[in-house]
Amino acid sequence: TGAEPRKRHVDGLRENECILAWDILRGNIPGNAENYLVIGGGAVGLEVALLLSTKGKKVTVVEMQKQFGMDMGDTIRWSLLRILRNLGVKLIPSVEVTRGDGDYLYVTEDGMEKKWTKFDRHVLATGLQSKDELLNSLTAFKGELYIIGDAKKPRKGADAIREGAEIGNFV
Repeated sequence: TGAEPRKRHVDGLRENECILAWDILRGNIPGNAENYLVIGGGAVGLEVALLLSTKGKKVTVVEMQKQFGMDMGDTIRWSLLRILRNLGVKLIPSVEVTRGDGDYLYVTEDGMEKKWTKFDRHVLATGLQSKDELLNSLTAFKGELYIIGDAKKPRKGADAIREGAEIGNFV
């Protein structure tokens, strides 16, 4: 059953002003948008920023934490951040997007609320949440059930493989 995006919109922004990071990674890049804000600076957000910037888009990435790409290995993270900076991607740490309205985006930056001009598109790369509703429909199943992978906790594919192998060796 896996996982799904944690956040699907920003309060106060119209549906056509937001897009999920996964849609961008699938190649759904809006043709009429040039200026993007990627909300979330983990691996997915940084990969979206790379894709958009190589397509000639102007990209800003904001991350609530003080550092970007903390869910990545150090070598890959450092390399990707260097490439993004060389492509002109603006990286702003310690920023939380709180809401929007007709003209502005409201953010908390270093503990202070600020008002930013909206971007053409706001890309949501705010992480995943487990989706395990299949388990509830299997209550009549008499065998053993195990939740692994993203249905247990969103992580990397290697984690699901390891969990499956461990259960396979245990049973």
